[in-house]
Amino acid sequence: MNNASIKNSIPSLQRAVVLHTRPYSNTSLLIDFFCEDSGLLRCVSKGQRSKKNASQLRQFTIFNISLSGKTDLKTLTYCEMLDNSVLLKEQSLFTGLYVNEILLRLLIQYDPHPALFEYTSSLYQQLASCSNQYELEEKLRGFEFFLLREMGYLVDFTHDCHDGSLVKENKSYRYEPEQGFFALSDMQSQEGEHIKSISGSSLLLLADVLSRNAFSFNKAEDKETFRKECKWLVRVMLAPYIGDKPLQSRKLFENIK
Repeated sequence: MNNASIKNSIPSLQRAVVLHTRPYSNTSLLIDFFCEDSGLLRCVSKGQRSKKNASQLRQFTIFNISLSGKTDLKTLTYCEMLDNSVLLKEQSLFTGLYVNEILLRLLIQYDPHPALFEYTSSLYQQLASCSNQYELEEKLRGFEFFLLREMGYLVDFTHDCHDGSLVKENKSYRYEPEQGFFALSDMQSQEGEHIKSISGSSLLLLADVLSRNAFSFNKAEDKETFRKECKWLVRVMLAPYIGDKPLQSRKLFENIK
């Protein structure tokens, strides 16, 4: 079903999570929802900022919602909380805000991604149970790679994008945006900074864990190198789709370091 068809056939009820809210008019809110069946939808919730309703639409919560309207800006006509809000604190909260902000940047109106919706809903719960920064970072990397795959932006990790040869564990590879990876010569590997390339062993490990939806730093022999390479790689892969505007949630991370 194309986007135009989805726009004209929005379900009467569907599950959704709140990605972002901001004031609209005197007492209303403008809300960006990530909907299970419709993708990104923007709507107005009339009177939502009144004292009675002020705190009802929380992030990290699954709602059943109903929308009306023939334009791209819908009106929220029904909203029921399906689960209790997930309580995220400190770094878990900043991570959750980053997840929502990056979804808002990459999702497209009327483009549904039900598997990504399920992943995101589960991720909120997982973030709440993380006990340290290492666990949070691991969950976040898994989400980012899953997001890239669901949006169709994930490249081949197993073949050289220049000559089609299989990736070799003992080689270093440079990322070519939106194309893939190509092997560096031995001299280039020695001259360049390691963080600007990724090992073939890490690429093959990524291909394996992502194919099984089992992302983990602990699968690598050198966990710390794998962690750093994944952080660098996912940032450069997401950059073309995020745009130039700084991420507010990333600023929050930087302020607490």
